[in-house]
This record gives sequence, structure tokens and C-alpha cells, in this order.
Amino acid sequence: MYTSISLPNGDTISQDEDGFVTHHKTYIQNIPARKRDTNRSDEVSAHQMGYSVSVIFEIDSVCYNRQGYLIDESDNTVYDIRRTHQKEKSNRIELSCEVRSDGKI
Repeated sequence: MYTSISLPNGDTISQDEDGFVTHHKTYIQNIPARKRDTNRSDEVSAHQMGYSVSVIFEIDSVCYNRQGYLIDESDNTVYDIRRTHQKEKSNRIELSCEVRSDGKI
């Protein structure tokens, strides 16, 4: 299944006159991605490392710069990137992701 994702690019912090901090995040948007469901070996490997894997996105490795999360633009779901894998001599990278629970930063 093909979709597009957004990866964080920057975060500017400002403070209003009352002292409240506001984050102004920027994103690299419309990154083409192939979204695939996990298989049993993905789930077992993730469980052994202490997390669960929800989905795997495959994108061009040039777009990825060790960001900690991504946003699936098809439904605006936020995923934490738990593991990356790039095959030798490939320009594609696989991002194993876990859906972010509400309230988590």
C-alpha cells in the first residue's frame, strides 16, 4: 500500500508574555512511502527488544535523518520510529514503527 508521510524538520520555541512555551514545528511533507503490515518475525523481534511494532514504512534513505517519529498523512497517525533497516547497496530504508499513545511526547 502506498501512502505519504511527514518527517520533522525543525522546532522553534517561543514564549508568550505569560511565560507559556509554544513549539512551532516544521515538517518535510509528502514523502512517498510504501506502508506494509508486520509479519510474525517483525513482531517477535520487536517484542524481544521491548516494544511492539505496528507498521513498517519504506522510504528513500535520503529523506531520513534519524528523526524519532513520523506522521502518516493518510490518517494523521503519529508513529514512533523504533528500528531502521537498510539493505546493503539499497537507497531504500525500512522504518519499523509503533503507534504513539495519546499524551506521549
